Amino acid sequence: MQATILITAFALSAPALKDPPKNELNLAGEWIVESQITNGRPLKSKIERRYIFSADGKWTMTTNKTKVTPDLTRTFTIDNKNKPAAIDMKLLPTATTTAYTGIVKIEGDTMTICYSRNGDERPTKFESPEGSTVILIVMKRVKKE
Repeated sequence: MQATILITAFALSAPALKDPPKNELNLAGEWIVESQITNGRPLKSKIERRYIFSADGKWTMTTNKTKVTPDLTRTFTIDNKNKPAAIDMKLLPTATTTAYTGIVKIEGDTMTICYSRNGDERPTKFESPEGSTVILIVMKRVKKE
């Protein structure tokens, strides 16, 4: 009887099992650029830019000046092993080198992506220092209506 009470007490006081943390970023969808910093300077543009990422690893960028259906021929891969996650973005699927190497994070409906566009070293912080080829973009997920 005492053993049963003791086992019950241990079971009730044990921490609950938690679901393992999700280690995958869900970029799939359409994102509107809210801000961009290039070479340490904010980009001031009235052109609305949208990035569209597909679940099968394709991406494109459109603007309010391009009214054509986007062609998702560019590709991306994400490596979640490190924090922040690494992202490699190719401009052509057949390219042998990655056009952009960067880092990415998603917090709620906000995605922050920071990448080097000249094949320089992958950024380690979400910043675009003056004199660098690093671009920092903050985007909001477009809500489906």
